[in-house]
Amino acid sequence: MHQFPHYSSVVRFKIACWLMVLLCALVISTLGVLGYVIFSENEKLKDVLLGLNVASIILLIIYCPLSSSVRCPLCQGRPIVRSGSSRNWKAKPLLGSHRLRVAGAVIFKNCFRCPHCGEVTAMQARETHGSRRKF
Repeated sequence: MHQFPHYSSVVRFKIACWLMVLLCALVISTLGVLGYVIFSENEKLKDVLLGLNVASIILLIIYCPLSSSVRCPLCQGRPIVRSGSSRNWKAKPLLGSHRLRVAGAVIFKNCFRCPHCGEVTAMQARETHGSRRKF
């Protein structure tokens, strides 16, 4: 099982995964509120809809640069960004999205299988020579 070279890479990866899941949930809830507003013509929910749209845009602005800097430690592919590159035969989508499967695995299992190289990576930093204990 592969590991990341630095702890900051692990933190960036986890934050990007949480932002992606939150963004997906926010978009789905925005569409639900939009449908309810169209059919019920409730004037008070239009402000809620506007707030959800603004929150989605702000999250997208934060998510895009953060997720593009996250890479697999082995193949240097971007597992959270739609890159258009070929997928490994072991890569399976979750609800039609390889990125959502990677994000869910990072959040719930603390490891993920890269959709590009197919290797499993643990969400922990490698031990450096200076941090080894000498007995």
